[in-house]
Amino acid sequence: MDDQDDNEWLNQIPFELTETDKENMLAGDAKFKPHTWDELKQIIADNKLDILKRRPSDLKRYCLWTNDTKKNYGTMTNFVCKERLFWEPSLSSTEQTGPIFECKDPKPFSNSDDYKILINDWPYGFEAGITHLVVWLKRRIPVQPPEGYLTSESKILIEDFVQKTFVQKLAKDDAPATDRVQWFKNWTALQSVRSLDHFHVLVRDVPEAIIEEWTGAKDETAAIDNLHRSVGIVLDVFRANEGKQIIRSLSELKYELQHNRPLTPLQDDGGPDIADYNNHLAALRLPRWIDAPYLFTECYLYRRLRTFFALSTCWQDHDVFFDLKAQAIEEGRDHIFRVAKEYKTALEPVLTNTVEGGRLSRGVEAKWNNEEDLFQSLCRSSVGTAGPEAANALIDHLKSAYTALQQVRDQQEEEQVIHIILNDAGPELYSDLCLAGYLVISGLASQIILHAKSFSWFGENAISSEVAHVLASSVSKVQDEDETFKFVTSHLNTLIQDNKITIAPPNDFWTSYHTFWQLPTHSPNLYDEFRKAKLVIFKGDVNYRKLIGDRQWPSTTPFSSALGLLGQGSGVRLLALRKCTSDAIVGLDARQHEKPQLSIDSAKIARRGRML
Repeated sequence: MDDQDDNEWLNQIPFELTETDKENMLAGDAKFKPHTWDELKQIIADNKLDILKRRPSDLKRYCLWTNDTKKNYGTMTNFVCKERLFWEPSLSSTEQTGPIFECKDPKPFSNSDDYKILINDWPYGFEAGITHLVVWLKRRIPVQPPEGYLTSESKILIEDFVQKTFVQKLAKDDAPATDRVQWFKNWTALQSVRSLDHFHVLVRDVPEAIIEEWTGAKDETAAIDNLHRSVGIVLDVFRANEGKQIIRSLSELKYELQHNRPLTPLQDDGGPDIADYNNHLAALRLPRWIDAPYLFTECYLYRRLRTFFALSTCWQDHDVFFDLKAQAIEEGRDHIFRVAKEYKTALEPVLTNTVEGGRLSRGVEAKWNNEEDLFQSLCRSSVGTAGPEAANALIDHLKSAYTALQQVRDQQEEEQVIHIILNDAGPELYSDLCLAGYLVISGLASQIILHAKSFSWFGENAISSEVAHVLASSVSKVQDEDETFKFVTSHLNTLIQDNKITIAPPNDFWTSYHTFWQLPTHSPNLYDEFRKAKLVIFKGDVNYRKLIGDRQWPSTTPFSSALGLLGQGSGVRLLALRKCTSDAIVGLDARQHEKPQLSIDSAKIARRGRML
């Protein structure tokens, strides 16, 4: 863009730019220098907030987005309240007063319902490692008119909140908290949303898990945040407008859920399961979210989410949870590296036929945490080590499972197929592929068939289209030139090319609300495949819940008794691998049930609809 174009664009901006912004815009991205941490400290100390700047290209997109948002919502305040904070102003609010909210406590920061911490959608231009947060408040904090500078009392109030919420949190997590948190509050002239009180917090080198704990971004707004970012970089007008409409649909869905509105019939997107969902919804008499069966509403949530994208032209293949999966790979680098090393270590003796029996005898002691997967534990056992996580395993039937696998292998049948019903993507999916490879090369299976979802499901669940790419993405995220990864990737790719590891065709049963008790009648072909298989491995908590009918069984109920039509006599040999993130559990003995440390922590129970 030349200078003339920039000058013309500057005349159409939705708010007054600072002199720094104008100079920065005319200079362009090539000459932009991001703010350093030490520079930010000086700017905040001198209260020269007007020299904070965004990258020129980001500033332009921000201005264009602001113009568009004001056209759609009237004001920035309306947008933030409706789409980001999900706060409803009281009826006493007027144009003169601005939004007024009912507060749980008259004192700011005393009740967490009266404020919300979000990642800034349009942060200033900072060096790498700095995260820009915004704290929004329902009750206004006193300032000095007319400029809007903080009073001494207000400074103390905010400083106390920042110390307790951010600084002390970092100290508790064994991370040096010194010089990692700064805050400031723009004066009135610099605020783009003046009628909603807020201030800014900057943190550096803080793990994503802690950011998510502060903001709830992973649980509450992952889908909406992802789409906001995706739409923000789209240049095609039609595609951008479609994306904005999907954002509005997501926001409406979230609003309905949070306010316990009645569930509405799914729009017909051409899927073969729409009628089934809507017929069941009618049979339930269109219940409200809290009143409907828990498993059904969870499945309904993600199926309805799918309709927004399936009915679009440009966004049909968009995975709103891709960011979560990419983040999982980034955070799981050490885990992936460890699994790859253990896979190679386990593979070498198998290829030389030196491994003795019993390598699966304690295979999933680490599955309790779900940070350690089945294959890592298989490798540990095969090389003669056992992790300390074994003490956390409530139920371990892997010795019996291995014995059964070994017996079938000894029969030397030509077809020895194992099915794996996948759970999450990211490091867990990488580990599943390693497990599949190990089972094939060890002779315990002639073929592994992986079953994934056909669209975004329960947040981080693996979908069919990404299974083929997980090896490359995992390697690129970890260490491109490492010889171990080259070896593992080459070996697994060969098994995939030779159809030793295959991905099953999409099946709508995996994204239905039915429990696995309905498998024989709802998907008889799949049921027949499972009956012919050597073993069917179901991974993850949701699959476990569906296996036992999502019922509140007494915890000492035998597992086989809770399987319904998949139980004894069905001909299906299955193995369930899960961590307890819900309170559905069977198969404990009486002594285990009595131990307090083995009871399910209700705080860890999955919360419905928190991924929007």
